[in-house]
Amino acid sequence: IRNKTIEKVNRMGLKCKCQDGNSLGEKYFYQIIKSVDENVEVEKYLDCNYSYRYDFYGEIDSAKWICEIQGKQHKTKSFETCGGRTLDEEINNDAEKRNYALSLGIDYYIQIDSEESGLHQLKQKILNSDLCKIYDFSHVDWIECYRKSLMSDIYKVAEMWNNGCHVMQISSLMGLGKGTI
Repeated sequence: IRNKTIEKVNRMGLKCKCQDGNSLGEKYFYQIIKSVDENVEVEKYLDCNYSYRYDFYGEIDSAKWICEIQGKQHKTKSFETCGGRTLDEEINNDAEKRNYALSLGIDYYIQIDSEESGLHQLKQKILNSDLCKIYDFSHVDWIECYRKSLMSDIYKVAEMWNNGCHVMQISSLMGLGKGTI
């Protein structure tokens, strides 16, 4: 590790144990969407098809929507170097996921570019998306949502556990799967 950049160390698989594996874009979006709709589901599989996992799913006024938060790997940089899909495979998978969801009657399939997931960048992407046709974001405390998204989920889960919450309670409150908790 000595004399190596943090990026190089991360690429070698030696990450800080405080990292939770969730992107800042996803964590920020989660805080925002939960502030307007408590019933949003995360890591959703449709129709028991485990080939496609969707970041966020919701239903409101009989409209069903999916939102995918997409980082660099969806446009310019792939995970191919660490055993993941190539950029072309990622783009094809995104198209297949979209087509599958729409074939099942999803009314809104929203893809948010989170290549830059700072406070103002992601806020603008959300406000310029079809989500504004579904929800009113005028009362969202964007700064508080961003602040909450900067905290590691590992820290939040540990704090809830130490305060006496059970796994299923934490899962429900955090919007994470039981296995993840």
